Amino acid sequence: MSPDPIAAPPHHGPGAPTAMAQFMDLMADDPYQAPTLACFPEQAAHSRTVALVELHDPNPVDSIMGMALGELFAAVAFCGSGRARPLPGCTYPVADGEEMRMMHGVAVDGSWESLYWHAALGGTRCSGTAGDPVAGHIDDLLRRALDLPTAPPTVSTAHLWASMWCRLVECAVDACDEPLDWDTVVRLHPAIIDGVDEPVDLERTIDHDQVVTVAAAYAERFDWSRVRATAQVNADANPVGAPPHDRHATWLDDGAYSRYVLEERPPLGQHIDRIAATAARRWDGRPAQRLRADLLAMIEAFGLDPWHDPRVPGC
Repeated sequence: MSPDPIAAPPHHGPGAPTAMAQFMDLMADDPYQAPTLACFPEQAAHSRTVALVELHDPNPVDSIMGMALGELFAAVAFCGSGRARPLPGCTYPVADGEEMRMMHGVAVDGSWESLYWHAALGGTRCSGTAGDPVAGHIDDLLRRALDLPTAPPTVSTAHLWASMWCRLVECAVDACDEPLDWDTVVRLHPAIIDGVDEPVDLERTIDHDQVVTVAAAYAERFDWSRVRATAQVNADANPVGAPPHDRHATWLDDGAYSRYVLEERPPLGQHIDRIAATAARRWDGRPAQRLRADLLAMIEAFGLDPWHDPRVPGC
């Protein structure tokens, strides 16, 4: 059964509707059920040519990785299922994370169009220019397939290293029957382990300000450009906790790579809550709550929002 007609009027921006926009109009009442990549040789309104490619990879969206379509097509669009995320300029009464049908397209001039369907609510449209790209996994992959730049990273690598720190702390907590002292916890931060910028005297207790200073220098030294570069080679000099070798790191740019790496990582606050739950199971309530409070305070001292979701809103 097709969804209801589009709830909001189509918005194509100035001038005539593009071929991609017209295709979305045609698809509004009968969206594709199989994950599909639609490729448009022309964007002129009179164009009636579109190449449709069904995506059969276990993760259909990621099968776009590595494609080079910029010299072949004027626009590309992904049609399939996705989970709702708030988009700039879009108002749609669907819960964040709810499953829905969608189509998102990008043209070689950087403009984009999105169309969403929901079984109970019908559809809605969004669009934007090259100057206001959405930052999200599908949009990133379509832009890279057209050899276009993506939106810049939404967080610095300070978030990546803090996330890795939380992973190491969680492993340590789960392995210890007795509560960890704070000095042991801070020594698990990748910046302290590596000690490449401001070596720390490990024979002494590490104070709060020193941790903050070393972590900031580490994030500046190993920014997204450098982290992505290290992922393109198998090198022993890669920073502690850096993402492993990935053949897609060359194809992605810094913005797309940052979101690709952080996509499966929860907000730091949620990770810390998980650490506290593990600590409460291994120890008891009071040390677990103290550890939670100290970790949250340190994350904020790093200048990070512990409740910011790195899985950014967008397509």
